[in-house]
Amino acid sequence: MNRKWLIGGVVAAVIGVIVLIAVLVKGDDDPGGWIAKKYNKLSVDTYRSGNSPQKVASEIAKKFKPIDRVDALALASGQGMPATPVSAQSPVSAQSVPVSAQGVPVDTQDAPVSIQAGRAVPLNVVAAQGGIFLQYPKTVVGILPDGAGSRITVDGPDSGYRRYHSYIGTRWTSPGSGGWNRNGTASFRGGGPGSGK
Repeated sequence: MNRKWLIGGVVAAVIGVIVLIAVLVKGDDDPGGWIAKKYNKLSVDTYRSGNSPQKVASEIAKKFKPIDRVDALALASGQGMPATPVSAQSPVSAQSVPVSAQGVPVDTQDAPVSIQAGRAVPLNVVAAQGGIFLQYPKTVVGILPDGAGSRITVDGPDSGYRRYHSYIGTRWTSPGSGGWNRNGTASFRGGGPGSGK
């Protein structure tokens, strides 16, 4: 009886070591959980850091190597995309409601806002300034300027691709049903023999 327990224990230990090695070799390629622990949560999948977008992008990319990185801030700062100050785009009415340059109220009910120069600015307006975008197999991380710091968004492949398409659409392929593979091309989940018939 003792011999069976000994053999079972050795087999369980070997399996545990194999699983541990597989996890360590593969690593974790999804930064969402780490971002949630490291940065201040503002809303669902939206975080804030007091550091610049460049520094935050470097922190995340150092911990989780992205498939690709698009730095639209570099473009906005004078290499092809004009940078427009957010405060000029979104003044606030006397009732502290964000308004467009034409004085039309901006609906922020469904959009997270950023406080810049004492003004509530919808995140989609902040994104117009550009940002740094990191591509992972199942995640798109957007790092946007937010006052003196950064706002970090974590999206799935489809929603991230749609949200930041104007910056990444010419460089990244549209994600497949499984996101992207390690080469950045659309990844499709296989259904096994006879699937799709």
